Amino acid sequence: MSGLWQSPTLVNNTETLSLVPWIIRHGAPAFNSIGTEKSKGTKVFALAGKVNRGGLIEVPMGTSLRQIVEEIGGGIAEGRTFKAVQIGGPSGGCIPASMGNGSYADLEKLEKLAISTQQGSLCGLGKTAPNPVLSTLRYFREEYEAHLKGHCPSGKCKPLLNYHITTECIGCTKCAQRCPSDSIPFTPYEVHTIDMQKCIKCDICRQVCPVDAIKVN
Repeated sequence: MSGLWQSPTLVNNTETLSLVPWIIRHGAPAFNSIGTEKSKGTKVFALAGKVNRGGLIEVPMGTSLRQIVEEIGGGIAEGRTFKAVQIGGPSGGCIPASMGNGSYADLEKLEKLAISTQQGSLCGLGKTAPNPVLSTLRYFREEYEAHLKGHCPSGKCKPLLNYHITTECIGCTKCAQRCPSDSIPFTPYEVHTIDMQKCIKCDICRQVCPVDAIKVN
């Protein structure tokens, strides 16, 4: 067995070694089903600092920093503003909150980078690696642009979802009773409301509503 430059290679990364038993037990297809197209598996983070829930976490590759801070970490203290995240400990850098979002310039940059990789790579894999990006930009560019405008056509991106309760609400309080984040005030026999600042978009309220009065935008 050989590694870098066809020479014996020592792998001593704890995260890598810890995955070996899991892959042997569950198989490569199961491992490859986790993560993104190019980055498989999970990543471990030590979540610390000014978040409501700290601790050691493991998330699928592709999980955004905003999801980690706001959903898993429970957000930051009330009355404060999310300013930046430091990644990689003392050897890492800071990513400001203004970068948890994309821009139209990013689409152009992504396309140029993909074409440059395709044309400049000396490896066959490198020439084909940009294909998913280029093909989706070509055929589904409107979906990229929709996300830049804050809308997810498929309704899968939690940060872009907004829940609201229509006037069809009968005030049964089932949603308020089941809400894990207390984002729906307990107001019997009145049309309920949802505090989107507290809402974690778990979808429980919509599922338990007996009159289908909770909608997702």
